[in-house]
Order: sequence, then structure tokens, then C-alpha cells
Amino acid sequence: MMDNNIRFERNKVYYKIHRRYTPDFFLPEYNFYIEVKGYMKDNDLQKMFLVLEENDIDIRIINKDNINDINIDKLPKFIDLYSKKDINYDYVTIL
Repeated sequence: MMDNNIRFERNKVYYKIHRRYTPDFFLPEYNFYIEVKGYMKDNDLQKMFLVLEENDIDIRIINKDNINDINIDKLPKFIDLYSKKDINYDYVTIL
């Protein structure tokens, strides 16, 4: 992002009592967060859904499918990529 002169910040987002989530980047000029994930674990999915349920924010995903061709304007939204049905609750330890 620095190579493309895209300004970013590091912000914490709070959810549930005493929990916090620190997305990889916040792009104030675009008003969304970016999360870079190589692999989305079940705990990650659960956490992201909790964060989105409790905060009016937009989280975009950079993953193995788009890491080599990043277009900030076309980054997919988390909610467009994943559903709660993707979570295997047998492996979730945060609730």
C-alpha cells in the first residue's frame, strides 16, 4: 500500500465484553478495513461475524486468491465470501 501511496491506519475494533479485534489495515480514504488471510480458520470466521454483528464496519479480504493482483476498489467483502454455514463449530473456542 505504501508503494501505491495508499494511506492506512491500524485501529482496534471492540466486540463482546473485553474482546478486541485488530484488522490489518484501515483505509480512511475508502472507509473500510482490510484483513489479509492465507487461510480462514473457524475461530477467525466466528470472530469476524461477531465483529460485524456488533459494529457497523466494512471488512475487505485479501487472500490467496487475490494476493497477486490487488485492486483496492475491487476487494471482496468478507460477507460476500463467507457465511455462518462455513463455520465448523466443533473447532470454535470463542463464543
